[in-house]
Amino acid sequence: MFKQTPEQVHMGKVAALGCMAGMCGLPAQVHHISNGTTAKKSSDFETIGLCEGHHLGTDCSIHMTPKKFIARYGTEKELLRKVEFKLKRRINNYETI
Repeated sequence: MFKQTPEQVHMGKVAALGCMAGMCGLPAQVHHISNGTTAKKSSDFETIGLCEGHHLGTDCSIHMTPKKFIARYGTEKELLRKVEFKLKRRINNYETI
């Protein structure tokens, strides 16, 4: 049986939250947030879920039109905080069941 790493488990949970852009809620791909000016990928724990359109689309996506995306939905760090809040709330809700 294949055992997932903690990073893989985390990214699965992030994807399961759906797209974090506005109230989109479509199924999500995992996007590693920008870590500044370096080309090095951010940590697997610094990820947000974005649907294909908000991730790689042409109208308003983080990769194709980042300024427009940020103006409309917030920065990647703001969306990361939203993901962290939702994951923490989900864990707390499971603990009380």
